[in-house]
Amino acid sequence: MKTRMIVHQLHKLKKEDFQIWTKFFFETVDKLFKGDKAELAKMRTQSVATSIQLNTVYEKNRNNTEMPSLSPLNLNNLTFT
Repeated sequence: MKTRMIVHQLHKLKKEDFQIWTKFFFETVDKLFKGDKAELAKMRTQSVATSIQLNTVYEKNRNNTEMPSLSPLNLNNLTFT
């Protein structure tokens, strides 16, 4: 987690970075693997990408008095920079 924050300070990760990463990962899994375990790997990858994005938003806004809503139904309203 600490390493990720250091990297984020050097290169501000954007939503597009995570989209590219998950796209390449999904394509690789689809090319090399089939079945339930492949789908589970993709689902976990999406979960990791979402978690890192949310933690990045939180780190950026932790000193603000107002935090973005993180309810599962409202994730589309977040902006990642």
